[in-house]
Amino acid sequence: AGLAALWLLRQEREARAGEARARQLMLDLGAQREQALAAGREARARLTQLHHELATPLHAITGYAQLLEIEGAALAEPARLWVEGLQAAAWHLQALSEQLLDPQRDAAALQTAPVPLAPLVGQVQRMLRLQARQADVRLMFTDHSGGDARALGDALRLRQLLLNLAGNAIKYGRRGGLVRIELARADSGQLLLRVIDNGIGMDRAQLARLFEPFNRLGRERSAIPGSGIGLALSRQLVQAMGGDIRVESQAGVGTTVELRLPAIP
Repeated sequence: AGLAALWLLRQEREARAGEARARQLMLDLGAQREQALAAGREARARLTQLHHELATPLHAITGYAQLLEIEGAALAEPARLWVEGLQAAAWHLQALSEQLLDPQRDAAALQTAPVPLAPLVGQVQRMLRLQARQADVRLMFTDHSGGDARALGDALRLRQLLLNLAGNAIKYGRRGGLVRIELARADSGQLLLRVIDNGIGMDRAQLARLFEPFNRLGRERSAIPGSGIGLALSRQLVQAMGGDIRVESQAGVGTTVELRLPAIP
């Protein structure tokens, strides 16, 4: 009887200790939840403030770009091309700010619709013309799709994807080299957007780690700026739109990046 009483007493003590630990765990979880909510509110407030602070200069840039475009007919050819690039970049930046910084919208949501790809590539060319010129790289576009190629996707995100891929091709290209954007149709019915360069390329070890976020594949020691996040985000975006991304490369020869996108008949 004495042993049974001791056993029961021990069980009661353990049960009380377990209840105390459970209560403390619930209190800790509640405190962590409140901290997370407070951090979320603070982040939202900062985004809202940043959105409002960016809105005024962005509207000014797009407004001046429009005025320059109106007067652009009287400008010589090189100046007119720079004005077109300025306007395209200004509108893209404003669209990004509204999509990513507006607290009333879900920045992660994709606004899928039919997107004509040839005009989109033209916008990207205008926005990258100066970067290509400074790098002494020729930027070309070839359309093998037969015309009126439209993909199902988010126009803003598709433009950002192509800007990232073509911008990388220029950045890691060689002086006097070529970056070619190709648009074609696959036998599967998908649309293919290829960015082809004859730049420094990558070896097998670099290709194996290509989509790791923040991994610059050893190029962080070079003078070329970058964060190593672009391709990882690109794959996430294109897969969210029902497509895929493929990369082929050879060190010292060049790289081909291919986007496969759902086509609108």
